[in-house]
Amino acid sequence: MFAPPSSRRLAGIHSERQTNKRTRYLNHETIIDMSTKQSGKISSLFVALAFPLALIVSILFYMFVLGDPANFEGGDPVKGHPVALDPNHTFGIIHKGGFIVPILFTIVLLVLIFSIERFITLGRAKGKGRIDAFLH
Repeated sequence: MFAPPSSRRLAGIHSERQTNKRTRYLNHETIIDMSTKQSGKISSLFVALAFPLALIVSILFYMFVLGDPANFEGGDPVKGHPVALDPNHTFGIIHKGGFIVPILFTIVLLVLIFSIERFITLGRAKGKGRIDAFLH
């Protein structure tokens, strides 16, 4: 039960090392938490801007590219039928889909935007910090 003085000193050194490791670990977690909070704000801002911008781009594409008068007979996108030329014909047919077209185009844009964003984010985070802290 009685340990020699040298082993008591070693046990004390060992517990100091453990305490230092815990302190470093806690400091590292604090840094991760602070950077997570900051990146969380940036991520929220990115999401808040991505949706309206994708919708605006989709509506403009629908109105000015798909709804171009050159895509329709008589130059009338409302009453005219799509012209017989190949690319203009396709654009005219898509425009005739109605209000759902910009909504669907917005969804496609958002999928592309967030896929690229995740790819970049995961590439940057490779090998830095703990995975469970990154995922939360």
